[in-house]
Amino acid sequence: MYGSYRTVIIARALSVLLQSDTGVLSPNGYPTGSGRKSAAPGLYFCGFTNKATGLLREIGIEARRIAQSIAASSSSHTRNRHERQDT
Repeated sequence: MYGSYRTVIIARALSVLLQSDTGVLSPNGYPTGSGRKSAAPGLYFCGFTNKATGLLREIGIEARRIAQSIAASSSSHTRNRHERQDT
């Protein structure tokens, strides 16, 4: 059970957000985008695009894209915080 992990999946209750008119979900109840930022800050969906090359392959591509986006956002926030502290 304990050991090193390469993947962390975090989920939280989003019922209020998803039921409101935020543009996160289509009228059918599906995410409006997959593999990128959604209309809600900090919320990403992965694996909602069906490609001919395979769902698992696409999930891997989307997960890397999401991780890069989060890392870029995180480093940007850290850089801005340090710049404010220096002034």
